[in-house]
Amino acid sequence: MMKKVLLLVLGTIMSATVSPAQTRARESLRGLRGVYLYVLPVAKEVESGGLTTVQIKKVAEQALKDAGLEIYSEPHPPESSANVAVTIDLVKYSDAAYLYSVNVSVLQEARLVRLPDEGTFPAQTWMAGAFGITGAHQMNLIMEPLQAKLADFVSDFKKANGGAKK
Repeated sequence: MMKKVLLLVLGTIMSATVSPAQTRARESLRGLRGVYLYVLPVAKEVESGGLTTVQIKKVAEQALKDAGLEIYSEPHPPESSANVAVTIDLVKYSDAAYLYSVNVSVLQEARLVRLPDEGTFPAQTWMAGAFGITGAHQMNLIMEPLQAKLADFVSDFKKANGGAKK
């Protein structure tokens, strides 16, 4: 019974993939010249299933470079406070199946309008995510939704900045 409920909930979640189409989120990307990229290290199960943190970082770096963004080696350089974070979370469902989530988000320094004198704080200004199920030895399949969410970011970045940067 519990497995049926979990599958029903998962099916609902999977059909409600997070969308980056909101205009305000896209507008938060306007004027970015570069970002710091942080890829959360993946679980051992993911690596033993064929997907490494290094592979994920290479794919993300290439997508950001193709968009015309500089990738900073340190977070929060003086000219920009934008950080792109890539996370892949995994939950073991059974011996043969894992539930996963893929998230690409942008964190930037923000200020509350109602408290303009209070300074800035880090805030998530853009996010795209997906959920799915994969096998223990097919973790590389997670790369497809990751690439799709990176493409969503690149698309919104280009729309906010008038097309491709050179």
